[in-house]
Amino acid sequence: MQSTGTARRTGIHASRQQNTIVLKILIAVISCLILWDIAGPYGLWAKNRMLKKREALYASNMQMAIKNTQLEEEIRRIQTDHQYQALMVRSKLGWVRDNEILFRFVGEDKSKP
Repeated sequence: MQSTGTARRTGIHASRQQNTIVLKILIAVISCLILWDIAGPYGLWAKNRMLKKREALYASNMQMAIKNTQLEEEIRRIQTDHQYQALMVRSKLGWVRDNEILFRFVGEDKSKP
C-alpha cells in the first residue's frame, strides 16, 4: 500500500507543478498583452501622441484659416478700394506723388510710409 500512496503523492505533486507552470505562462502572456496595449504601435502612448499631433494640426489649421481670411480681405480691398491701393503702392514700393518729397531716416523700417 505504500507504493500506491507514494504514487498518488507524486501525481498530485506533478499536477501542482504543471498548474504553476501553466499559471506562470498565462501571467506572462497577459503581461505581454497589457504591455502591447500600452506601449505597442496602436497602444495608449501612440494614441496620446496622435491626439497631441491632432490638436497641434487643428491649431495650425485655424491659424492658417485666419491668415487666409485676412489675405482674402486684403485682396478684396486692393481690388476695390482706390485709397487702399494708393496706400499699398506708397508703403510697399516707396512711390511718391508729384511734388512730394520722401524722407527716409537711418534705422527706419522701409515698409512704413
